[in-house]
Amino acid sequence: MTIPTGPHSCLLLAAPDRPAFEPGVAVRVGGHSDLLTRYGQAPVTIGGAKAYEYSATDTLSMCRVVIPVSAARSVELSYQESVVADVCPLVPRHAEAAVAKLRAPDSVAMAPASRPFGAWDGCSLMAELLGQDAGKYRYKPAGLRDPFAGCHTTLVDGGETGPRLRIHYGEAPRLIRETRRIADRTVGLTRVGEDCLATWDNGPSGNRKPGSPPPSSN
Repeated sequence: MTIPTGPHSCLLLAAPDRPAFEPGVAVRVGGHSDLLTRYGQAPVTIGGAKAYEYSATDTLSMCRVVIPVSAARSVELSYQESVVADVCPLVPRHAEAAVAKLRAPDSVAMAPASRPFGAWDGCSLMAELLGQDAGKYRYKPAGLRDPFAGCHTTLVDGGETGPRLRIHYGEAPRLIRETRRIADRTVGLTRVGEDCLATWDNGPSGNRKPGSPPPSSN
């Protein structure tokens, strides 16, 4: 079963009723991958494609497979257990399926209603929101679950921090402080020093916690 955790990330579970504490294979698009980060990873071939594998078995067992898709970006699959064990045989099996999809991207079917913002990366969305001021900023992907689920900006002139954006799949936020009605949404406003954080619920994401009932379609 696949549970979306963000616009470009998901969690693969063996069964829909798996308890929340049991692990799954985490997948994210847009992970940072360059010569320096690959230095400590073992080169492997998966589905005929070059990839890199990293594993650790200290206090927990972790395996990550990185499939480069450009000089600096990758698709990452990872899995970890709270016990010491060899978990790496599990991840390449899913990575082979990812390689097959990357070779035929048009075969990937995505329903926009079930993956909000999946057609956007955070910085393209931010530039669209800034409109005529978009050229005044530099952009850096900075999402929570995957880099493309958010964006940080700085001014071209001076380097001061500009607007930031983060898209998160999960439970609806609790808006317990100041709220305003903006564009038919209830927006929570939190002031921290000179900064202002605006948070709102943009609607269902198709996400749910492992072990809980599927979201209602009503």
